[in-house]
Amino acid sequence: MRKTCFVIMSYEAAFDDIYNIITQVAEDVGLQCRRSDKRHDSGPILQQIVEDIHRADVVVADLTNNNPNVLFEIGVAYQLKNIGQVVLLTQRDGDVPFDLQGHRYLKYEHHTEGRHSLSLELRRYLERATSETDRETWEPIKGRHERTLRIIADLKAMAAVRKDTANVSELTIRVIAGLSSVAISNNEPRQPGSENTEYHSLLIRERNALRELLLSGANLQAVLIPPTTYSSARDWRCLDCRYRRLIGLLQGNSDNGVPADVEADIAMIERCRFVISEVPHPNTLILDDSVAYEGIKRGIGRGFGLTYRITIREEIAESVSEFDNLYRDAYEYTLRDSEDLRQATLTHLKAAHEQYLSTCPLLDDFPTEEK
Repeated sequence: MRKTCFVIMSYEAAFDDIYNIITQVAEDVGLQCRRSDKRHDSGPILQQIVEDIHRADVVVADLTNNNPNVLFEIGVAYQLKNIGQVVLLTQRDGDVPFDLQGHRYLKYEHHTEGRHSLSLELRRYLERATSETDRETWEPIKGRHERTLRIIADLKAMAAVRKDTANVSELTIRVIAGLSSVAISNNEPRQPGSENTEYHSLLIRERNALRELLLSGANLQAVLIPPTTYSSARDWRCLDCRYRRLIGLLQGNSDNGVPADVEADIAMIERCRFVISEVPHPNTLILDDSVAYEGIKRGIGRGFGLTYRITIREEIAESVSEFDNLYRDAYEYTLRDSEDLRQATLTHLKAAHEQYLSTCPLLDDFPTEEK
């Protein structure tokens, strides 16, 4: 299948010659150009743009004149593609927003000689971006904060795109985790230090972003591998709080003190199907066929020291297949003594919670911050 290049730029006639240059150079390096205004099929325009960006191997964006639509589509591109797959152009340095000034961009002048130079330089940029597409299959993300921020951004981007589309109920979020971000509680005791406080705030934002997506009609399938052994690396009361929240949600109760959030929590849990597994597996999050995360523990501390963000469809398809096999086995394991999935999951979680508490210290060894 031929590789494609999606072009983001102003549709003004003054940019027609620039678009023609991009198209010609893209053809020379084996890319077929696409631009949203060149499509003639019906359907929601925003959804078509996101789909085109998602499918594209390379994205070329001209920042000249700070067009709001261009800036929005660039934001979508940076959520769906690797950094190296996005090529930025501009006629003026001042048109590059602050958040993008750290990225490499190609500055050109809009006259005969400048357009000729653009053709030569753009070829190098597109060749590099195309090779980046072939090479960059897994994007490493270091640190728990950056990982959580990227997940929040992906969840919010997906919610924004899908909230007005009719096929949102077809979106499946797949999770392999200890208790999942659904269990993150506002009531968890905080370990001292601004970094721990900030990280907990990020986890709350991740939970809320996931809830928003589920409330818009998406579905969650989660394979839970509940922790049953105490670790001195974290306050045991934190995990105890998460156990209690998740068990409560499955029983129709929320630990949230805000009535609107309680209602949202109860509605959210109806979109979730949990199963239990005893098979160790990396922490995994798969957002439909768009992006997948796989976390790797480094040491015994909280969070994941290294996470891979995967955006290549073939790789994601393999992850989905692996997940579905694990989910099927876990489903059978969970229901071995019951025919009611929720009740069976509750029974397993309560047993795991009790086993975990039996390994915890009797005294509170961790100082906590005031909420």
